[in-house]
Amino acid sequence: MKKGIFILLFPVLAVTFCGCDEFIEKDLKGKKVTMLAPADSLVTSITTITFWWEEIEGASDYNLQVISPDFDRAEKLWADTFVVGNKLEISLVPGNYQWRIKGMNGSSETGFARASFSIDSTLNLTNETIVLHSPANNAVSNRLSQVFKWNKLYNANEYRFTITGSSNTLLKDEVTQVTENSFEFTDDGDYTWSVRGQNEISNTLYTSYTITIDTESPGKPTLKDPAIRTDTVRFEWTRVEENGSLLFDSLYVFRDADFREKVIAKKTDKTFYEELLQPGTYHWYVRTCDAAGNVSERSATSMFTKY
Repeated sequence: MKKGIFILLFPVLAVTFCGCDEFIEKDLKGKKVTMLAPADSLVTSITTITFWWEEIEGASDYNLQVISPDFDRAEKLWADTFVVGNKLEISLVPGNYQWRIKGMNGSSETGFARASFSIDSTLNLTNETIVLHSPANNAVSNRLSQVFKWNKLYNANEYRFTITGSSNTLLKDEVTQVTENSFEFTDDGDYTWSVRGQNEISNTLYTSYTITIDTESPGKPTLKDPAIRTDTVRFEWTRVEENGSLLFDSLYVFRDADFREKVIAKKTDKTFYEELLQPGTYHWYVRTCDAAGNVSERSATSMFTKY
């Protein structure tokens, strides 16, 4: 077919701007993020906390930090992460916490806004939420063997893990005391994996993610004769459209027949591409790839001369 509670993240962010128009970022100095939840001085028995704030115009991402008991008497760092958007779920344990957040872009940042909250212990898991970790929601993979992971939930003694296929066919239903489980798929397709936490007196609702398994390589594309104009060359080809994960193509153009002197290497979701080329003889081919990482055979190669 085609088609752990502790969280400490330090991603590397690289932003590149290109084009003819000048890009001017908003100056964020003097601004502060409005924190929505958890509110300052909140006391709750829920251990899975949804951090929520108002987005600031001009901010590309936000630096969120969570510490206990507070930043003046720091004992443990629970999160230091960069978030695109305005929400993040983190599973914690009972105790006193303080969180702070600032907005950022490539040239400036706001000051930190901060708030404190407390979590009381409870055995009732009814209002708790399991936070799934990996594979990400709507993941696409070309591997039949998968390992599913989720965050530990305080006062959950065990977890119920399920996998369903098409028409809600139950493929796995297992209770485990650890926060991961593996499964070997036998067929390509769309699947849902779900986890709930449970103890002697209660359980959470299921949290569910979907995953697409796609192990079949796309069909080989077919080249068309390029349209050669005064300044540009328009490359065109056809791909084999099949059911499965999202398709895209990679175009390669070389000056030599041995494919060593590369002049174009372009990934595109379209079946054409235009490029300004100097006069000369060129050789080219295309491969089709899919979102799962499968790659087609190389198309037949073609040669053309631009005068």
